[in-house]
Amino acid sequence: MKAARTRAPITNPGLSLSCFVLAFFALPFCSGCQGSKPESELVTKGTGAYIGSQKDLKPDDDPGVKAKMVMSGMVIPVDVKTKTIAPDFAIDLWYEGELFEEEQYRTTPNEFQLVNAAGETYAPPIPLLRYPMNVGDAWKWSGQMITGPVGRGAKATIRTQDDKVDM
Repeated sequence: MKAARTRAPITNPGLSLSCFVLAFFALPFCSGCQGSKPESELVTKGTGAYIGSQKDLKPDDDPGVKAKMVMSGMVIPVDVKTKTIAPDFAIDLWYEGELFEEEQYRTTPNEFQLVNAAGETYAPPIPLLRYPMNVGDAWKWSGQMITGPVGRGAKATIRTQDDKVDM
């Protein structure tokens, strides 16, 4: 099976295709920089499958209750708990009864965005998916990466691609 994804360091045979794009734990493409204004610009137009709206992928669907997170090659079985705090929804990953990771996402009519992960808040949120789009699209984001009360300039390049999903 093929799915659109953006740098997902997680494999998750128990999750639905619509949730596959939620795997952005390390956010390896985000780095500190000197930036003045937030922006999100298209840098590559893809030629892959057309995704017309959020309904085509449903990235905010219930991901299920079990997952396998891969970090530095280590497979970590986790329990998944979700909660909705409109307009956002959160995914909590638990390992052996302890909260291991918290992530917060936002769905808008035009984007699926990362609001917070690994203790970092992104202002504005990072657009992980855009609607409409083609698989292969890439765009840039710049804004603030905030840890506690301290923020610093950050930028990211988000690239989408087809990838195999083990279900």
